[in-house]
Amino acid sequence: MKIVSAIEAKTHFEQFLDSVQREPVVVTKKDRLVAIML
Repeated sequence: MKIVSAIEAKTHFEQFLDSVQREPVVVTKKDRLVAIML
């Protein structure tokens, strides 16, 4: 499971959409879980 910040997810959204096909991506904001991309 990959963990990324909300800013990083926003900046590289298309890259994470490709990554999600291989493993879930957890998005955090201020060290708190805000989303899980499956």
